[in-house]
Amino acid sequence: GKPIITLVNLKRAWVDIYVPERLLPQLTLNMKLALRSATYPGQTFNGQVVFISPKSEFIPAAGSSGDAQESATFRVKLALNEEAITKLRPGMKVTVTL
Repeated sequence: GKPIITLVNLKRAWVDIYVPERLLPQLTLNMKLALRSATYPGQTFNGQVVFISPKSEFIPAAGSSGDAQESATFRVKLALNEEAITKLRPGMKVTVTL
């Protein structure tokens, strides 16, 4: 009953980010965003917004007071460009700049 294999399609890689509600107005579909990874210092990769969740998720920030507006986030999916796909791997952490 346990998974024995995980398949990953590296040709269609993406990054999921969770954007606080207050920053949502700054995002649009097809917008390009810069990504950085500590694995490749000084390099910037590109992602394109291909999905913005229509409903919020609540992810309390560490040390937050529990204010619902502060913890409301929206999942945003960024499709990676070809250069990013060749270097970044599933599970790597990236920093995204809005």
